[in-house]
Amino acid sequence: MPKQLLIAACTLLVLAGCSKEDDARENARLAVKSLLKDPGSAEFTNERVLKDASGNPTVVCGEVNAKNAFGGYVGAQKFFDVIHTGSGTVMVRKADRFDDEFDKAYSAAGCGY
Repeated sequence: MPKQLLIAACTLLVLAGCSKEDDARENARLAVKSLLKDPGSAEFTNERVLKDASGNPTVVCGEVNAKNAFGGYVGAQKFFDVIHTGSGTVMVRKADRFDDEFDKAYSAAGCGY
């Protein structure tokens, strides 16, 4: 019985360590993966979470590298996920072309260049 209690206590401590920032990052990763040809190949780097004045996450920015339809990695592509209550907007820059619309939205979201 004491062993089960210890395991339960450790589990609670681990869960208590999870933050809104971690949740925002994980939700952004899931949203980005939903747009990829091979979600399992996604490698995320340079992620950061922007917060409002109250400390609540508002935008997740970063880069993702994933395999294309031919099975090759395309190189790191910028992404951002704007967090709203109930729904968000996620965009990933296309690897094969200049995307002025993405660049403007990325900058407006606070991710900058």
